Amino acid sequence: MIFAIAIVYMVYVFIQIDSISHSVSDTMINFVFAVLVISAVYTLIAYLTSYKNKTSI
Repeated sequence: MIFAIAIVYMVYVFIQIDSISHSVSDTMINFVFAVLVISAVYTLIAYLTSYKNKTSI
């Protein structure tokens, strides 16, 4: 479910960036940065909700 939300948000961000940018490279540079941020948040959520062994060091 969270993955689907992340993908939908990436599409939304791409459309928003594409509507205000002036060139393909401008769109891609801004989109790659947005994807990195979204991926970092997705990874953080996955890490915080994953099962961890509570008795580890």
